[in-house]
Amino acid sequence: MRNFGDSFTFHVIAANTDLGEHSPMPSISTNNGLTFDNQNNVSVLYLSATQQNRSRLRSEINKIKPDVIYINGIYSIPFVNTAEAD
Repeated sequence: MRNFGDSFTFHVIAANTDLGEHSPMPSISTNNGLTFDNQNNVSVLYLSATQQNRSRLRSEINKIKPDVIYINGIYSIPFVNTAEAD
């Protein structure tokens, strides 16, 4: 993302834990909105397991209004559960 920061703004929504862990990563802010890094033009929102749901994702997407959405973990269980049709 560093290489494209001059041309694009990136918004990342991620879990607040590493894969297979149950404790949040140290020194990150969880569920508190996007943290913006002006140097790299990147914002990151770390969500707890209880906030990784359809409603929260829709809310964040509606706030950001992105041109493109890239889903890295499309086959992960939290994403599949969130993205199921209503």
